[in-house]
Amino acid sequence: MQQLALLTIRRQPAKKEPVIPSRVIRQYVKEALQDFPRRQRERERVRKFRVQCQEAQEQPAMRTIKVTYRAIFEQPIGALNPLGMKLPGQFPVEIFGAGDRWAAREIATARRQQYTRLPKFANPDSGKMVVTENFARQVQPWQIWGTPPRTEEGELQPERMLVPGVDICDLGNGEWGFYGPNDRTHISRDSRSRAGQWLTACEAAVSHKLIVSLRAFIAPTCPKCAEIYNREYAGK
Repeated sequence: MQQLALLTIRRQPAKKEPVIPSRVIRQYVKEALQDFPRRQRERERVRKFRVQCQEAQEQPAMRTIKVTYRAIFEQPIGALNPLGMKLPGQFPVEIFGAGDRWAAREIATARRQQYTRLPKFANPDSGKMVVTENFARQVQPWQIWGTPPRTEEGELQPERMLVPGVDICDLGNGEWGFYGPNDRTHISRDSRSRAGQWLTACEAAVSHKLIVSLRAFIAPTCPKCAEIYNREYAGK
């Protein structure tokens, strides 16, 4: 019985809650709301920052592409023709490599023999200079060639000539990036989005952030969309 008595909860007499005057409550609410706009702006700023960070992580980076440099020459001289023989015909040449290791080779045959008499190059520009010095004439300017990445459907694309500023952009350190739909701005003729993406005038599905409003009078950076914009919307 004594142990049970120790476990018994004794009821304390109820105490009345103190009455808070209404003027005190109003003053408290006033002080609490006084800094509310600033705190609301700060919360909105933090929210936008988090959204931007998330979108930056989700946005795909520009895909890099391996390129070569090609030109056509006539009559090898110098190290490529030490005997000074007359060699008719044209000689397509390719500079290939990566980083700080580049070399030159012929591409007139399927074997693509490397010009071992020419030194290795630290960069493509020095390679172009050395190759040009070892031919009497250059009959075609240097072109950039490469194989574009797979399409969004996973289809392989053939090797072709690439135009800087149109197909590729210089990323520095000898790297080139291949322009994809998400690397340009577009216009859309449809006012509706499908599954969070918009169908552009060039028939690419991109985020709404890459869509330029037709009312902004700004040409998109996508060449196909820019052509449509200039033909149908510019100045109208």
